Amino acid sequence: MRNIWRADNLKRAAVQLRQDIRSIRLPLAVLLIYMIITQSVFGTVCPWAILTHLPCPACGLTRAALCVAALHFREAFRWNAMIGLWLPYLLYLAVERYVLAGKPRMALAIATVIGSVTFVYFGFRLWKGTIPQDILPLRLYSFPTIW
Repeated sequence: MRNIWRADNLKRAAVQLRQDIRSIRLPLAVLLIYMIITQSVFGTVCPWAILTHLPCPACGLTRAALCVAALHFREAFRWNAMIGLWLPYLLYLAVERYVLAGKPRMALAIATVIGSVTFVYFGFRLWKGTIPQDILPLRLYSFPTIW
């Protein structure tokens, strides 16, 4: 088994990460501006929720990821249990790219399966009524009128 923790491997991974971030800095800047504006105006950054006033299949994944980062696993699964599929997938992508310096195999196929499961789970959550109510965005029609 090769030693992935050697200094030259870590340096290569850091260089690769810097290059990747540098190559997407314009889209990241646009995304940040979008997030600031939509959060300020609509109370959410989710385009699905802004357009339909309904939760999307990914509703709660960001909050779930933050809960996992804080080691609050039960709370994370309350927000969206699909975090248990998406985080390992993202970890797999990161390990393949930065640690093993390879190209993730079957990445699109795996993402398609996880996405499909996420949609089915979303339908189940809607049917059971288990989507947390505080996850729904501020609605346009709830703004105070000026007339």
